[in-house]
Amino acid sequence: VLGDFEKGSFSLSHFYERRVRRILPALLVMLAATVPLAYVFLSADPLADYSAALLGATWFSSNFVFWSEAGYFDRASEFKPLLHTWSLGVEEQFYILLPLIFLAIKNKKSRNFIFIFLLIVSFIYGFGENYYGLPFGCPNSDCISTTNFYWLHTRLWELLFGVILNFLPQISKPYSKHISVVSFISILSSFILYSEEYIHPGLYT
Repeated sequence: VLGDFEKGSFSLSHFYERRVRRILPALLVMLAATVPLAYVFLSADPLADYSAALLGATWFSSNFVFWSEAGYFDRASEFKPLLHTWSLGVEEQFYILLPLIFLAIKNKKSRNFIFIFLLIVSFIYGFGENYYGLPFGCPNSDCISTTNFYWLHTRLWELLFGVILNFLPQISKPYSKHISVVSFISILSSFILYSEEYIHPGLYT
C-alpha cells in the first residue's frame, strides 16, 4: 500500500484483488479438507456450529461467529476445527480499513499521527476495559474478555504496531534482525510463561 501510494499507482480494487489471491486459495483448500472430517467426527450440534463457522470463514467474519457463540454453554475449542480462522477475520477487516485511511488522509505526518492515535486508543480501550470496566452490552467479565479477544477495535493496536514500524525505516531497518530475534524469542516464551491466569488481550499481550 505504502509503495503504491508513493508511486501514485494505488488502486483499491487491485489491492483487494491481491488480498483475495493471497488468502482465498489456501483458505478454500483448508476448508475443503475439514468438511468431510467434520461430517465424520462431529455430532449434530457441533456440526451446526461448524457450518456457521464455515460460512463466517468464507466471508472473513468468523471472529463474530465465535464471539456470538461464547458463553457459559460454549463448546470446548477441540470441537471447533475452524477456531483459528477468527484471526483471519480480524486481519481482513483491518485490511478493509487500512487503505481507506490512506485514501482519506494524504498527508504523511497526519496519517502517521492517526495510526499512532488509533494504536494508543485501541490498546487503552482493550486493556482498560479488561481491568477496570464493562463495555456496553457486557454484563460480566467473561463477556469483556470475549469481546476484547475477538473484535477488531481491541486488537487493532497489534496490527498497527507492525504498520508503524514499517513507516519508521530509521528504526525498523537498522534493527530488523534484532527485532526478528526478539519477536521469535517472545513467541517461544509465551508457550512457557503464559497461562490462563493472565487476562488476554492485556498488558501481557
